[in-house]
Amino acid sequence: MKRVWQIGVVVRNLERTAAGLMDLFDMKELPLINRVGRKFVSEGCRTVYKGDKKSMASCMTCCFEFENIEIEFIQPCGEEPSEWKNFLDKYGEGIHHLGWKIEDVNEAEKLFQSKGYKEIQSGNWGEGEYHYFDTKQTLGFVIEVLKFYNETN
Repeated sequence: MKRVWQIGVVVRNLERTAAGLMDLFDMKELPLINRVGRKFVSEGCRTVYKGDKKSMASCMTCCFEFENIEIEFIQPCGEEPSEWKNFLDKYGEGIHHLGWKIEDVNEAEKLFQSKGYKEIQSGNWGEGEYHYFDTKQTLGFVIEVLKFYNETN
């Protein structure tokens, strides 16, 4: 985990925020909007929020890839409890997490648990899986680790 790969920003309106960034940097094409969570069963996504394996936590995401980092906008979908909705309700729009790509999920989980950080949400989106660890008290933001199934880091 040597290089921050992603900055995750929770927003109320994904399309409005994406359009604002596109206008600022004169971008012409909106990146793909992904749907994550059980509301989008047809896309094979699942989310576990605070240990609830039947969680309906869902969101839409849109990722902008720059030369040195990816910026991900995340809009919670619905009123079901999720880390994204909790963040938006408590803090409003803003930087939610820094993300690192990893190869071994178990190794990452052991590292965070050994430091006293709990996993608050995890899920998958088809190409891989993510795990959020609650480092807000110490660092002021969440740490996300991402495992891509068809990629080595």
